[in-house]
Amino acid sequence: IALALIFVLLFFALKSFSQTIMIYVAIPLSAIGGIFSLWLRDMPFSISAGVGFIVLFGVAVLNGLVLISSMKSG
Repeated sequence: IALALIFVLLFFALKSFSQTIMIYVAIPLSAIGGIFSLWLRDMPFSISAGVGFIVLFGVAVLNGLVLISSMKSG
């Protein structure tokens, strides 16, 4: 449900389906990187790692928004 809400909010903010998809693709890619990093350091998936993943998703979306807004203005 949360991922669907993120998608809807991004779509309302950008008013472009293609730009929303570009930002939304960063979420699973960042999850893959986070899981790989946990595996690389031989760490278990814990509650603190889950909270870190939530923060990671937020940072990935924010970076995408900054990238899209700088492309629009420049």
